[in-house]
Amino acid sequence: MPRKKAETGKTAAVSLVAGWFLTLTLQLILTGGGFTRVAYAQNRLAFVVIGTVLLGALIIALAKSVPGMEKVSLGFSALLMAAVSFAYFPKFYYLIGLLTALALVALYLLDLKERDRPPIDVSMPNRAVRIWFWVLGVLFTAVVGGFGAIRYLNFFTPNFDFGLFCNMFYNMSKRFLPLVTSERDMLLSHFAVHISPIYYLLLPLYMLFPSPITLQVGQAAVIASGLIPLYLLAKERKLSKAAVAALAALYVFFPALAGGTLFDLHENKFLTALILWLCWAYERKKTALMYGFALLICLVKEDAPVYVMFFALYLLLERKEYKRGAALFAGAFAYFLAAVFLLETFGEGIMSYRYSNVVYGNKGLIGVIKTAVVNPLLLLKESFEPEKLLFLLLMLAPLGFLPLMSRRLSSFILLAPMMLVNLIPDYKYQHSIFFQYTYGVAGFLFYLTVKNLADLERGVLASRAKAWVRRAAYGAVVLAACVLFVTQLGGSWAYYYRYFTQSAGQRAVIAGTLDAIPRDASVQASTFFVARLSRRDVIYEYPSRNETEYIVLDLRFMSAEKAKSEIGRWQDRGYVLTKHEPGVILVLKKSG
Repeated sequence: MPRKKAETGKTAAVSLVAGWFLTLTLQLILTGGGFTRVAYAQNRLAFVVIGTVLLGALIIALAKSVPGMEKVSLGFSALLMAAVSFAYFPKFYYLIGLLTALALVALYLLDLKERDRPPIDVSMPNRAVRIWFWVLGVLFTAVVGGFGAIRYLNFFTPNFDFGLFCNMFYNMSKRFLPLVTSERDMLLSHFAVHISPIYYLLLPLYMLFPSPITLQVGQAAVIASGLIPLYLLAKERKLSKAAVAALAALYVFFPALAGGTLFDLHENKFLTALILWLCWAYERKKTALMYGFALLICLVKEDAPVYVMFFALYLLLERKEYKRGAALFAGAFAYFLAAVFLLETFGEGIMSYRYSNVVYGNKGLIGVIKTAVVNPLLLLKESFEPEKLLFLLLMLAPLGFLPLMSRRLSSFILLAPMMLVNLIPDYKYQHSIFFQYTYGVAGFLFYLTVKNLADLERGVLASRAKAWVRRAAYGAVVLAACVLFVTQLGGSWAYYYRYFTQSAGQRAVIAGTLDAIPRDASVQASTFFVARLSRRDVIYEYPSRNETEYIVLDLRFMSAEKAKSEIGRWQDRGYVLTKHEPGVILVLKKSG
């Protein structure tokens, strides 16, 4: 009886989706297209809901007398909607999006069940493999952390987003509060902008070594720590030693993990490791740890609960973990609502403007959900624009497209955050590997890589490939990742080059001048000098609306005429020149 009820529910769900596709197609025809406009979804929710229910009910009724009618209707309605929408918007990149969506529908319709795999002789990772993981982790921390340190020592780390966090950690170490003055040109809690208590995990290290360099190296260590749960997941899935060793290399050479550090310090860097820990805790059936890691993910940022919610949906639909999945989803959703309420009521509000390309009016994620119901074709069109296709390539190619190699449609739920966070918004930084918005998705990509690779090693790679063929395949994937890593991040080594070729005397002059400014003085400084001056109560980025005792200007990017003009302007306001190194640095002090 339970099985019959499940089949009935499945038929109803498929019929409703087919009815939804047909309703959207009808809407397209009646309106003459226009789905690429954001306002298209306005005042059409009732039409879509009523049409979906009516057509879905009709398909359910037909399915009772014609078995399989719901699947036929789903395939037909998907193809019809794709054809009609493409007729109205015949762009190549949109066609790629349509084909991707149709492939997912086809994957469901083909109903490819996991068959019993032939056994494969796999060896558990031995001591040499564990050492390989540790060596790569230390190298990643040293190279990527050293890269950040070099940028700081070269005075190339801006206030946004490094100097402000240096000032925040200074205040956290003194007052245990995330106060900062250089973020909004006034004394403000950083949590009024982003709720990120996870930063307190780095505070003990900073208090031991109170330096901006500690933050750069600590951040790299946080990212590298993801190798630990990755190793444990691979061990749990009984991957071969060659596969496990390759995974470690793929992680270290994954361009987005190192690329995101180019924009300095961000709480998002915790997400990759924490999501991998969450997945490992679930795989090991350590329920308390799973909830604990889910909470830590929520503490990363106000939007981080989204990753937990999608993982909860994965548990519900893929693993049939109804109790744990429902509890995870409810907890994450409640946290998300509370964080949004706090930011909207007491803080700076959430940054919903990033979804203005798909939401009519300032309605944030709620507006995205409405658009997904009424006008999903707009979301599809926005997700497959040319620059976003390049982003997809840079996220999937270094992993040999392994995250996509699954026979189970429900596994793709873990790729949905990439669409929501990286592909749908038009905010260009969210679909770039050189910023902080890739770390949550990276965690799921590596989990899917482990999961799918385990299936392949017990399937195609076990029955059709000898050990040396598997090792060659892993080597080719790692080589491809290395090539992409070098081509995308090779230019970053210029910072090391500048450090060793730039005049050491110039750096010494800048450092000496900045360090000579009294620690209890208020300062406004050019963006690249804020980090060095951050260990004080009052530091603003120049120009500031606040009057300060000192003004420090970076002349490396300022013409001599502009510098002369600045000196004259501030002298007229009662400042005196205390230091002027032409082409390097300028310091003015308030007289009296």
